[in-house]
Amino acid sequence: MRAVYECRCVAKTAAALLQGVPGTIFADGWLVKYSVPMESVDFLALRDAEVASRMTTGTGILSGWDITRRYTRAEWAAASHALVSRFRTFEPAGEECGTVYDDTGACPECAAGGVQVSPLRLPASRLPRGVDIAITIGGEIVVSKRFRECAERTELTGASFGPVEAPRAPHRTNEGWFQLRVTSQHLEVAEVTTFGRDPFDTTTYGRCPRGDLAGLNLLSELFLKAPPTPAADFAETRQRVGLANGVGLLRARRLLVLSARARTVLLAAGMKSLQLEIAHVVP
Repeated sequence: MRAVYECRCVAKTAAALLQGVPGTIFADGWLVKYSVPMESVDFLALRDAEVASRMTTGTGILSGWDITRRYTRAEWAAASHALVSRFRTFEPAGEECGTVYDDTGACPECAAGGVQVSPLRLPASRLPRGVDIAITIGGEIVVSKRFRECAERTELTGASFGPVEAPRAPHRTNEGWFQLRVTSQHLEVAEVTTFGRDPFDTTTYGRCPRGDLAGLNLLSELFLKAPPTPAADFAETRQRVGLANGVGLLRARRLLVLSARARTVLLAAGMKSLQLEIAHVVP
């Protein structure tokens, strides 16, 4: 596996603090983009500069970070599970369109765990085009009719497909989109998995002491504890990622995991925007 860290920095700051780290200047010379292998000398230089800035000024110098991972064919062939690592994200959230949640059973520490108690309601005009799976800013996953038909035809287990209703006409459903609702047993995240605000976060920011919210972002690869029974084709982690106590309509969400069979079926069918990483299972 090869992991690459990407970020941006103001060009003036980069010239002063990041000499020797190769980057690409853009935005009319205002910004520098860095793309370096994780744990390389250049990555460590970025880390040291970021940590030093936080310690001296209280703020960092890097922004817009991302981590991409590439696997060999042999690694994919040996993988039993895959994480849906990225989604096409869109607005609005279902909650602002009339989708109802019951938060009475949510975690008292982080407020995660509200239960959706109505069908998902979204305007048809705001659903994305050219993709087969996407997610709202509220964490609701929607899939195309093609995705649903493929899953049902191949008898993939662990999920149901709920309707997407029109906000002002609840009984008028969208024929091209459905909400993916995972129904299988939750998977436990292994302790070796790391979460946080960014790759240089050494605090406990955003982590629930009760374990319901793992952190703001998944930083490492996902490691799962071996389930007591064979996992379904669609599964979710018990732990959530996102903002503690939420911000407006942003709800923490569980991580979506596919079996090797589901990955093979959906990729063979050419599902658009399905981005995956290997999810490792440990004893």
